Amino acid sequence: MYYIKPLKYIKQIAHVKGSSMLSLLKILFWGKVVLLTPDYIDISIEQPFIYKKPLSIINNGANVQIDITKSNIKNILSLNSIAEQDSDKELDNFLKKCAIQVYGIARNKKIYFESPYISMVSNKDIRLQFPVENIIDIQKIDELHIESSCLLDHIKVYWKNYSK
Repeated sequence: MYYIKPLKYIKQIAHVKGSSMLSLLKILFWGKVVLLTPDYIDISIEQPFIYKKPLSIINNGANVQIDITKSNIKNILSLNSIAEQDSDKELDNFLKKCAIQVYGIARNKKIYFESPYISMVSNKDIRLQFPVENIIDIQKIDELHIESSCLLDHIKVYWKNYSK
């Protein structure tokens, strides 16, 4: 019986098909969304969120998701769904009043995340997604930090290590 180790096999396929095949296989085997806060939390100036465990990154689409479904932010933004035409405008106006900064620590350097956009995960769950900025050769971050100049109450934080 001949056995090929999965990672060795993936590298062989990727070598033949190109790097996009390797990325696809990594997503299929190791792609995941992880709930970082099982209970609802609050984030504010006095109480930033710091996650001190390594988080894997498969590609540049990795992102932090803040579930605002039960938060005061959803009410401030007047959102019931992202189908509303003014959701981006509402979010921009909100972020002018309430700065939210997301960054990770990798190799003792700060890795900043881009400005958020609004996404709907299910019929009722609304999230702010912060994609990681363009990264090169970083496969994990050692810490994740979320800081806010205003109160973000009753939220959950998720980590998604890839994008399609």
